[in-house]
Amino acid sequence: AVIKKLREKYHLTQAELAEKLNVSEPTFNRWLRKELSEDLKQKALAAIEQIREEHEAEQGSGKKTLQS
Repeated sequence: AVIKKLREKYHLTQAELAEKLNVSEPTFNRWLRKELSEDLKQKALAAIEQIREEHEAEQGSGKKTLQS
């Protein structure tokens, strides 16, 4: 539930997050349907944070973000 809430808060698609984790979207979906191991959960949270930082940097440089 935490991953989904953060993903939605930062307007991230499952595909974006799966790409950052170097897995396919169907694999990522399977992970979400099951309880994530602590290792996978930490990787997903780190990927969300990285994407958020990238979006903020793009916004600061005047580039369009997903929120634009």
